[in-house]
Amino acid sequence: MTISPLSNFTIADFGRAQLVAQIGAYYEQRGVEKSEQIAAEYGQKTNTLGRESARWEDVRADIQAAKDVIGGTLSRIKSIRNSLNNMISNVNKAEQNSHDPTGPSIYAAAFDSYLNGADSNAKNTSLSPNLIGVAKQELTYRVGIYGTTSTIASANLSSDYYVIDTDGKYWSLNRTAKTLKRYDVYPDEPTSTVGHFVGGLKLDSLTGDTISFTVAPDTATPESFTGTLYRNGLSIMDSWAYDGLATSDGRTRALEDLNAAKYAVDLEIRRYEIALTTSDFYDKVAKRAIDGLTEQTNDLLIEQAAAIEKAQNELAREYSSATSHVARAVAMQNEYAILLKPLIQNKFAAKLISILA
Repeated sequence: MTISPLSNFTIADFGRAQLVAQIGAYYEQRGVEKSEQIAAEYGQKTNTLGRESARWEDVRADIQAAKDVIGGTLSRIKSIRNSLNNMISNVNKAEQNSHDPTGPSIYAAAFDSYLNGADSNAKNTSLSPNLIGVAKQELTYRVGIYGTTSTIASANLSSDYYVIDTDGKYWSLNRTAKTLKRYDVYPDEPTSTVGHFVGGLKLDSLTGDTISFTVAPDTATPESFTGTLYRNGLSIMDSWAYDGLATSDGRTRALEDLNAAKYAVDLEIRRYEIALTTSDFYDKVAKRAIDGLTEQTNDLLIEQAAAIEKAQNELAREYSSATSHVARAVAMQNEYAILLKPLIQNKFAAKLISILA
């Protein structure tokens, strides 16, 4: 007769194996559930940190965009100051070479060129918002995740001016064409009366805001006008308003206007240097917050792994203990069966003990 490997495997052996398998499945399921519970608990914490980190990242992007605008604006202001220095230099050179008949016109042309460059720089809208142009603007950016903001107001560093004459006519400046043009109605009804900076426009007097000037002074038909001068921004006028730098009085007035403008520009440079330092501080605060939250998230993930490992180890010990109890119970059952078997004469009872053993 062929003996099967299961020939000696009794019903009791099968029951005990099934019990151990059930215990194993139970603890395996508990292990899964415990791991999922821990992951969910830590997941809520890491998700909260993740959302906060994302908010700080948005804020930092806002801060860095503001830093770009502030830094760019500061560079443009410094460029305007350089133009003012060059204009002052040209006035001084005109003074030093006042004996040369052609000297003033050369330095006046350079003066106007630097002024045009400075004015164009101030009005440049390639950097938005333009904080040194004609229009009043503000730069507001977030510095925290709870709505805190920082704001920088603009300052007009252009050098515009216009005249309203005693007839109520508007005189418009065109630096590209180097003219001052009269309008019946500005800007829709220009007249043919135009004063050119070089040779076609002469300042007669300037007292406060009252200005008198002559158009085409060296022609047979000169025209003189009086009106109110309106200046904007740095209030610097073109060289024609300073007698083409050909007179001591004109050069003095030019230097007065330039030094006043330079003082205003230096104040703006200081203001934007402070603004740049402030924005850099906020940028570092945001970076530290993001780095701190990332570190907290990493710490939580490490804690989560440790908590899961601890729970699994505890369950493993419980499982080992439970199977040990089963083993001891089986051993004790076998011992009782061996002790009792001789005392039981009933075949059925003896068979039952055999089965249980």
